Amino acid sequence: MEQVRDRMLDRLCESIGDTRDQMNRLRQDEAADTSNALRRMQDKGTSHYIHAGVELTRVPGSDKLRVRRTSADDAQEANTVEGEAGAGDDGQIDQTDLNDGAEG
Repeated sequence: MEQVRDRMLDRLCESIGDTRDQMNRLRQDEAADTSNALRRMQDKGTSHYIHAGVELTRVPGSDKLRVRRTSADDAQEANTVEGEAGAGDDGQIDQTDLNDGAEG
């Protein structure tokens, strides 16, 4: 028996496929950013960092980084940053820093 095409279901399937493709790309981007953040925190000797509603915490005894969203209240309480930037480090993201050691 031949299935009758349903335009609405066709569009919904296409939308679901596009959304899943986008989510996969975003997961890959997040994994790369998390890896770069862990490497930067290890280089700077930082174990905990909060900014823009994101909390980064190195997991003791392993090369892992716990990432979680924080509330605005948590972010305001954490105005001090452990492991302040060193002399000459303007805190700006340098694309070469992001690409150092990145697998491509």
